[in-house]
Amino acid sequence: MQDLTKLNRDLSHVIYLSGHAVESCLQPENALPVKAWKLENDDTALLDLLPFLECITAPAPFQTPVQWETSSDFLCALSN
Repeated sequence: MQDLTKLNRDLSHVIYLSGHAVESCLQPENALPVKAWKLENDDTALLDLLPFLECITAPAPFQTPVQWETSSDFLCALSN
């Protein structure tokens, strides 16, 4: 289990990306599940997240991944 509090950082600024993020993180509100990488040369899961990650790095109040599901910023990032 990943305990993000051991990072000694403000968890409102931490995202945990993993193929098993929700199941393996003690702070599921910070978990962002991605497709697990299986040595596939054509895997673009992380590249596909770039617009979203750029969107959330813009100056604005941070939202947890659970809040992103209904956030217009998240929907905006997915549509780009």
